[in-house]
Amino acid sequence: MTRRVAILLAVGLGVGVLAAVPVGLGFGPRHWAFAAAAFGLCLVPGVGTLVLADVLDRQSPYGRLLALVAGTAVRLVVGFGGAAAVVFLAGVDDRAGRVGFLVWVLFAYLVTLAAETALLAKPAAQAGRPVPPG
Repeated sequence: MTRRVAILLAVGLGVGVLAAVPVGLGFGPRHWAFAAAAFGLCLVPGVGTLVLADVLDRQSPYGRLLALVAGTAVRLVVGFGGAAAVVFLAGVDDRAGRVGFLVWVLFAYLVTLAAETALLAKPAAQAGRPVPPG
C-alpha cells in the first residue's frame, strides 16, 4: 500500500510542479498557489482511495473496482466541492482568477484519476489472486 501511495503522490506532485512552474512564470505566481491548492484537494481523496482499495481488496474480488468508483465520487465531492468553497468563501475576486483556479482543479482531478486508475488496474492474476469468472 505505501508503495502505491508514494507513487500516487510522486506522480501528482511531479506533474503538478512540472505544469505549475512554466504557467506561474508566464501568467503570474498566483498560479503556483492555485496549483498547490488544487492538487491538495485532489491528492488527499486519492490516497484515501488507495487505502480503501487495500481494505476492500481483502474482502471481495471486486474491491478495487468498488474503491475506484468510491474514490471517483469522493474526489468529485472533495475536489470540486472544495474548489467551490475556495472560490466563494476565500473570495477569489476576479473572473480570470476563478477560471484559472477551476482549470487547475480540473487538471489535478484528471491527473490523480489517471494515476489512481493505473495503480488500481493491476490484474488480479498478477496480484497472486485468481481472476473471478466473468
